[in-house]
Amino acid sequence: MKYFFSAIKFIIVFILVFPQILYASEIRNIGILQDGPYWWKNKIIKQIQTELDKLNQGEYNLQWPESARFDGGYNVQKINNFARDLVFKIKPDIILSIGVESAKAFTKNKELNIPVVAAGMMFPTAVGVLSPKTFKAVNPYVTTIYDPSIGTSYTNFMRKLIAFKKITYVCSNFLCDNNPSIPEIIESVMKRSIRKGDLLSSMDVVKISPEDYAEKLRNVKTTVALVGRLHKFDDKAIGEIFDIFIKNKVHSISVDGLYGVERGALAALNDFDFKQMGRKYALKMYNILGGIHPKDLTITDNWKLELTFNQDTAEAIDYNIPLEFSYDARLIGTGEKREPLSLEQAITKALSVNPSMIVSRYQKIIAQTKYHLSQRGYFPHLDANLKFSQLDKTRADIQPSYRNQSVFELSLMQNIFDMELNKQIKSARLGVSVAEKNINISEQDMMVSVIITYLNHLMTEDLVAIRREQLRLFRKHRDIAQLRFDLEETAKSDVIRLEIQYDQGRSDLIEADQALSQARVMLVSLLDLPNEPVFRLTDRDEFSEKSFKSYDTRFDKFYHTGRHIKLFQSFLVEEAYVDSIELKLLKTQLSQAQVEKERIQSKFYPKLTAGASLFNQFQSSHRNLKNVYVPLATGIDQSDPANLKIESRQILFLNESENYENAYDHGWQAEVRLSVPLYSGGIRFKELQMAHVKIKEIKARIAALKNTLAQNIRLRYYDHFASRNKVFIAIRDVELAHENLKLAEASYLQGSLAIIDLLDIQSKLVLSEINATVTRYQYLQSVVHLFRLVGCTELFSKTLESPEMKAFIKKFEHYFAKHIPNFK
Repeated sequence: MKYFFSAIKFIIVFILVFPQILYASEIRNIGILQDGPYWWKNKIIKQIQTELDKLNQGEYNLQWPESARFDGGYNVQKINNFARDLVFKIKPDIILSIGVESAKAFTKNKELNIPVVAAGMMFPTAVGVLSPKTFKAVNPYVTTIYDPSIGTSYTNFMRKLIAFKKITYVCSNFLCDNNPSIPEIIESVMKRSIRKGDLLSSMDVVKISPEDYAEKLRNVKTTVALVGRLHKFDDKAIGEIFDIFIKNKVHSISVDGLYGVERGALAALNDFDFKQMGRKYALKMYNILGGIHPKDLTITDNWKLELTFNQDTAEAIDYNIPLEFSYDARLIGTGEKREPLSLEQAITKALSVNPSMIVSRYQKIIAQTKYHLSQRGYFPHLDANLKFSQLDKTRADIQPSYRNQSVFELSLMQNIFDMELNKQIKSARLGVSVAEKNINISEQDMMVSVIITYLNHLMTEDLVAIRREQLRLFRKHRDIAQLRFDLEETAKSDVIRLEIQYDQGRSDLIEADQALSQARVMLVSLLDLPNEPVFRLTDRDEFSEKSFKSYDTRFDKFYHTGRHIKLFQSFLVEEAYVDSIELKLLKTQLSQAQVEKERIQSKFYPKLTAGASLFNQFQSSHRNLKNVYVPLATGIDQSDPANLKIESRQILFLNESENYENAYDHGWQAEVRLSVPLYSGGIRFKELQMAHVKIKEIKARIAALKNTLAQNIRLRYYDHFASRNKVFIAIRDVELAHENLKLAEASYLQGSLAIIDLLDIQSKLVLSEINATVTRYQYLQSVVHLFRLVGCTELFSKTLESPEMKAFIKKFEHYFAKHIPNFK
């Protein structure tokens, strides 16, 4: 019985799984038919293939056989033949058509039984693919994506562009000859574009081909030219068409988005977001492959609109872009000349030119000078002395006399042994190390400032983009409301409410742009630039949502459990105890204080000096005397022999002339001096006592700093961990908000959702995007602060493949492997 039940279980599992295996291995062939080559067609096909592979994930074996891929070369007969071959001969599982004529060929086929996803049509209602009333496909096997408000969007844009009296629609022969209703649709759009009170003198359609466009457009006199899709034209010809309009001062509008503006068009409204477009069409194809019939898929959807202006063209035709558009539009041309700047370049620039960094380097130079100055204490000292003196010597028995003395001396002194000087030199050398640590701290702080400012610049750019997208949605919904009001499906209040929201959106965009300008000023200030350039931050992708997910996948193993979190903190604390610049500075100051204590102790040591000198001395004596005869004193016995001597000495030599006595002397002397300090009033003992207190103070500061570092690391880590988790939630909220808005737009278009609910859903989307952006950059800032506490802020600007980051990650992994068995 045991084996019997095992066999039954095996059979049941086989029955359930085997069909899925067969289904998963089933080949699904996809055919392609396009009208002809055009600049965006291969891009959209490639993007659809990429997005479909992402959705499929191996569920189907998707094949894009070359035998099922056709290009009609803008030949209607060939397009129709290829369409029949795909349906009746090749018979793929699904067909992707690119272009108006391809979609028409399948729509007209009454025997069509293969699902067709049609792309590349602006007005499918005008060419017979969709019903103009219900917006449903004429052929149930054909589906597409249509934005019914696109015409209204062009109407509102052209109305505000300029007051015009004539509009010209430029159309390729291929498009207009095969679809005569398209000029009628364009004419209707143009009529609604006229401002109230303006008179329209004329309106025309100019059909051109690659052979005659120059001749036909050279003499066109019009105010505004709306340039449709230029089938059969190459890039050079399209550029020449817009050059003609520039020369004739015509305000040209391209339906080819940024592509047309880059080739000289003044403006464009729709944007070719290939990722978004590819995703939309791929989703339709995936749903069809999953068994959903094309007629059950939603057709109405909004395209991304982005107003774009070419500033060079505007300047060439003397057109001033209205301020209303300056915040709403993307500007290319002169205003888009942005200076590329990577984070590493910004850090290098700031460290080299920022004034605060220059001040720090001067402090180091001063410390080095003090060190070299202290070393000069052991250099020989050579002195030269010149002395002149005059002495006044007065004697009682003679008149005053003067003595002049001049002495020149050359002496050489040399310290032989001075323990205090030795310690002073050592202390000065440590002073240089202290200055270097202070520079390192300044560098770390500067790097943090630059990184945070760089991230803030990126964040404000993202917020501006979100506000622009919000404004685009407001404009889109306003146009939808206007369309429904024109069809008498809604009240005027909806239009007014959306106008109010649109103005509020513009105000929000202005505030976001102001924040971006402030971030740019801060970055310019850190880089000490004389002007205020517009930057193109080249490291944007490194801090994008995609990079966040990639990095998190790499580091997710460090966040698994509570034990991992504790180890993460412990690792950072230990790294900080080793690499913290502030801690290294205090340790160096402690060494300096200990040397200073030793210097004070060395004051009790003897000092030995030696010296020698050469001298040359000159003396001059001067007396001004005269001869005087003094009579002998009475009562002297002249017969006494002694009195004879007195008589001869009694006469003084005091003559009228001056008497000089000069003397010269020279020589050398040398000395060796041993100086032993004995007592200085107890000053040295007090200095030594102060040195001991200083050492204890620094040790206490080291302990306090370690405690502060551990505390800050733990606090910053919890900020980091929380922000990481909030980023995931915020990203998920954005995805849900986008999906919710998509459903809400479809409901509002069908009349089943009130405008107030639509605006509420849109506001939630914008708030979700802002929250996701701010949270993601808060997470990045938390990483910066953790690196700063550890003393390796520079790692933030390195890639994961850089040697520095690899070494850090290896040390990180080794630490975890040491404490967690089988950690990988």
